[in-house]
Amino acid sequence: MAGQHARKSPSSLERLMQCPGSLRECAKVPPLPDSQYSAEGTHAHTMLEQALHKGALDLQADCDGNEELHGALQIAMQAIDAEKSRFIELELFGIEKTVTPLAADPTTRGTADVLLAGRLADGRRAVTVIDYKHGKNVAVKPSSAQLLAYGLGGMAHCGGWVHSVRTVVIQPRLRMKLPPVRSVDHGIEAMRRFSAALLETCKLADTPDAPLVPSTSACRWCAAREVCPAKARAPKEIDADFAALIAG
Repeated sequence: MAGQHARKSPSSLERLMQCPGSLRECAKVPPLPDSQYSAEGTHAHTMLEQALHKGALDLQADCDGNEELHGALQIAMQAIDAEKSRFIELELFGIEKTVTPLAADPTTRGTADVLLAGRLADGRRAVTVIDYKHGKNVAVKPSSAQLLAYGLGGMAHCGGWVHSVRTVVIQPRLRMKLPPVRSVDHGIEAMRRFSAALLETCKLADTPDAPLVPSTSACRWCAAREVCPAKARAPKEIDADFAALIAG
């Protein structure tokens, strides 16, 4: 049904912060159909979740003999273990953990792949959020709005009493020359500033006259991209950039 997908999930926040009006437009159309690549990503996430619960990953039993999938998930498992080892006291190890980043807007919610919280060796309490991306073509920044939103959700799980938040993205199949595991540490003041900006964006997105701001990155995964009046009026360079991204 059109509109059911048009909630403010962390995965859509990057787009909303660029184009607040996209929430309104997406509520008018069906969601984007699943693709071969989204199906592969969903399957990889399911296998990773099961392996994390078991504490082991087997090539045949877990990955159906798929060596590429097994290798990618091994990198993810090792990276998650490395993050866990930073904590001398682990208070939370959440797998596929539902989080609500904004207390003032409970409609903004999503599911973090891995959420860690506890005390580090220096005595500080910290949160780590880890997001696994199975795709090959689009590099995701560890400081993306999606991961920062998960970080806010992790802080909420800890009652806000933490000293730092680490956001980690794992992209073992990325074709670009970037490390497969990338992370950023954020101080609490930086997280508070992001929280304020996110709340302002979410409030704006809920208004009937929220602006439409088409761009290559905002339009790429927007379900309303083909019927958006602002995109139709936008310079043709946006469409050319969009086509090039899809082809890549």
